[in-house]
Amino acid sequence: MAEIYVEPFRPGQEMLVAQIHNASFDEWARKLGEAYAYRKVMPQEVLDWSQKPSNTLWLAYLNGVPAGYI
Repeated sequence: MAEIYVEPFRPGQEMLVAQIHNASFDEWARKLGEAYAYRKVMPQEVLDWSQKPSNTLWLAYLNGVPAGYI
């Protein structure tokens, strides 16, 4: 059975979230990037997201491996 674990984002994990985001949206970026001004997310942007009062980031792990973010 798969083990799923979710934890709050901690400063220092911005590169991980950016990598997950960019890998998840890579196909959309290639197909629709120009039309929708899509570009890769940089780690500093993830840190900016996490510091906004209305945002809470969570990291999801599948069998101990980072698999997504919420």
